[in-house]
Amino acid sequence: MTNYVTSFLLDLGRDEKFEIITIDENVTVKELTFKNTHTYWKSVTTGELYLPFDNPDTNLISDYNIYKKKKNLLSTKDVIEIRKKYGLSLRSFAKILGIGYSTLSKIENGVVQSNEHDALLRLASDPYSFYNNLVLPKSELLTSKELEKVNQNIEHLLAVTC
Repeated sequence: MTNYVTSFLLDLGRDEKFEIITIDENVTVKELTFKNTHTYWKSVTTGELYLPFDNPDTNLISDYNIYKKKKNLLSTKDVIEIRKKYGLSLRSFAKILGIGYSTLSKIENGVVQSNEHDALLRLASDPYSFYNNLVLPKSELLTSKELEKVNQNIEHLLAVTC
């Protein structure tokens, strides 16, 4: 079944009907080349291909996810879950990790993290390691409220795993 969407096309200055198509393409991310299925909107009037207007990064995000999986890097979802299980904001988590807020934000938005950042995030994924190696030595970077919250979350996580 063919899927269609209608959206305003600036080139034509009017609403246009697009066929949603998929194309298998060879992709290179860093040094790794692989095949991935990309989604495009094809103008029924001109035949020209466009990135989906509702999510122009969808193909790039898909490429990065495959790269992360092939390189055994934490997924974007994993990184977000690690931070959230401690109840920390992006800014506070970045402080404890010793990385820039913008770097962590980019990682949480799908950018491929370095191997060093991946190792640090894996360390943070374990509540015991996170607390002893990162929270305790850098506790002065958090407000007393943030520290109390992270301590409670870690205590709960450690109690559940025991």
